[in-house]
Amino acid sequence: MHYEGNRRRFTHRPLILAGALLALLAAYGCERPPGASRPTAPSGPARSTEADPPAAASQRAAASQPAEPAHRFIAYYFHRTIRCPTCLSIEKQSREAIESAYAGELHEGRLKWHAINIEEPGNEHFALDFELQSQSLVLVEMKGAQVARWKLLPKVWELVEDPNGFQQYVVTEVAVFLAGG
Repeated sequence: MHYEGNRRRFTHRPLILAGALLALLAAYGCERPPGASRPTAPSGPARSTEADPPAAASQRAAASQPAEPAHRFIAYYFHRTIRCPTCLSIEKQSREAIESAYAGELHEGRLKWHAINIEEPGNEHFALDFELQSQSLVLVEMKGAQVARWKLLPKVWELVEDPNGFQQYVVTEVAVFLAGG
């Protein structure tokens, strides 16, 4: 900072503001998940996380949804209130990939798409139910009101800057999940 007469002029204000913005984004979870690196070219098979959340978590997830068919699939994009361009891009690319490849399943109600802000009241449980570390795309199979199984798609962070690879990854993972794999 230097002075011009009685008036202070901040010459490095943009650096201070940029640092404050980065700190704010990090504080609100708008960052890459732990261990994620910068986007790279697709490599090897993705490791997935599948688990049965506790029964109480299943009931809470089902209670927040309207009456649906007895057996269905849901593609959730979980995000926070403050979102960076990468987070917005992951949501957009995920939704476009699912809507273009699974229009029939969406129309029939067999597959649903939901973007959920986990910081809104009543949605906090999703972070525990699906072991969310950051903004995430999660596939969920519902049998009645119970979560039968779920799968996290972590490679969306690596593929966000590769639209073709991103779409292929999401479409393939949804197909495998719908087939019971």
